[in-house]
Amino acid sequence: MITRKSKNQFVVSVPFGNAPVTNDEVREMRNWCTQSFGAGGRNPKCVWRYGWVIRSSDLFYFKKERDALLFVLRWS
Repeated sequence: MITRKSKNQFVVSVPFGNAPVTNDEVREMRNWCTQSFGAGGRNPKCVWRYGWVIRSSDLFYFKKERDALLFVLRWS
């Protein structure tokens, strides 16, 4: 069993590929997160980060539920 070490417990999955989300749109989402929440990354002080496990979806991880909700409201 794999245990996540990250404090970013709220995950938003953004479908990629055949869905209407392109690389440019994901880049825009990451830029928006940086402008809205500050720099993202694996540093424990960062409140969000971006990554993917399989190439069928991009994942945005947030420490706070309100940040994840704001992201969903903005990009849905």
